[in-house]
Amino acid sequence: LPVAVFALTFPMAADSGITAIGVAGLFIVLISALLLAYILLNYLVVHFWGAVGIRRFAVAMIPPHVMAISTRSSMATMPALMDAAEHKLDVPSTLSAVVIPFFVTLFRSNRVISSPFNFLFLSFVYQLPVELSTFGPFLAAQIILSFGTPGIPSGGKFVSLPLYLAAGIPLEGYILLKAVDTIPDIFKTMVNVTEVMAVTMVVSRKFRWSGAPDQLSGLRTP
Repeated sequence: LPVAVFALTFPMAADSGITAIGVAGLFIVLISALLLAYILLNYLVVHFWGAVGIRRFAVAMIPPHVMAISTRSSMATMPALMDAAEHKLDVPSTLSAVVIPFFVTLFRSNRVISSPFNFLFLSFVYQLPVELSTFGPFLAAQIILSFGTPGIPSGGKFVSLPLYLAAGIPLEGYILLKAVDTIPDIFKTMVNVTEVMAVTMVVSRKFRWSGAPDQLSGLRTP
């Protein structure tokens, strides 16, 4: 991969020089800020629809976020998520044992944010026109692919590559963004982890209102 990145990005770097470094730095700052804003939005969702204080939720999320930062893998954070849900947020174990694994496996909500941003950013850099007839199918395909992306570090790195090429994005631009994706990928994993816990808290509150935890008492985890 390093050899491929060098070969593909060398012509662009030779032409633009220091500008390429500035473009990569701007990308890291903007996408990280956007993902961080979405993480904070989930805290508000938990506060208003999950009936949990922001401070309590933030403290409970420290271990899952540390795992997300250190591993960049959604799947690796599952034990920390379940422990935080059961022991710090009072989610019934019978509920967390079903909801958290289900949503950790399916939810890659960062793709709905990062993929459109990558598309628009590269379109701006290469001065490509953005048309709804192209952007709409691109976004729809990214949402569908997000459910099948593996929960491993940079699991969606090349899954969506054909979509960018079909949309007219130059290959070297896409590869360059992925080459500097280490820091944004940390925030992407934190987005996935935070969203899983936020959904878990909302579902837990709904189940408490309906008395459904009693109906789950017969469930057993493998």
